[in-house]
Amino acid sequence: MNETLWGLGVSVMTAIMGHMAISAEMLAAYAVMGNIEKFATVACFGVAGAASVMVGKRIGEGAVKEEVYSLACCLLLVSVLVGVAVSLVLAALLPTVFIPVIFPLFHLEGLSLRVASIMGVVLICMLPTKAMDITNITGLLRAGGDARMASLIDLSCQWGIAVPLAFVTALVLDAPVAVVCFAIQSENFCKAPWCVLRLRSRKWINNVTRGNCGS
Repeated sequence: MNETLWGLGVSVMTAIMGHMAISAEMLAAYAVMGNIEKFATVACFGVAGAASVMVGKRIGEGAVKEEVYSLACCLLLVSVLVGVAVSLVLAALLPTVFIPVIFPLFHLEGLSLRVASIMGVVLICMLPTKAMDITNITGLLRAGGDARMASLIDLSCQWGIAVPLAFVTALVLDAPVAVVCFAIQSENFCKAPWCVLRLRSRKWINNVTRGNCGS
């Protein structure tokens, strides 16, 4: 349900861009930058997957909460550092490879090229926070059996904040492209503090192994 509703939210964002005054340029730029974003977040999801395995294993082995919490904090720091590293790589590639080489291959020029460049800058700024949220939600909280709270954080920030903000900035205020792009990515800003608070509460650490459930 979490992934289905989140995917639907992404589709709504795309529909919003499709109704903007510069819809053709926005969708053309997003078609390219959306794929670049997917490649950029591969490493982030890799860290989240590793974190899920490592934390879930320690919980299942009966480790005390403080030990699990310390491991989670360490892995969360790793995810942020990976996000920063990927951001730096993108920052180097955007003016040297993407704008002069990749974008022209897809016939992005004029306004479309400028929109794609703005999307690239916004992605670079958001990646560290995005990486932390990915590890926190899909890695740590789910590994601790806290899937309901993970879904609540994920979906409420998207549907309650990002989708309305994107609608207002894009279709009501006709805001600049950079503002619309940040509105679309705003869910990451909202998830981060909520995720950290949930992480620090230790309430997400639950032993859901069969032996524990039957004891």
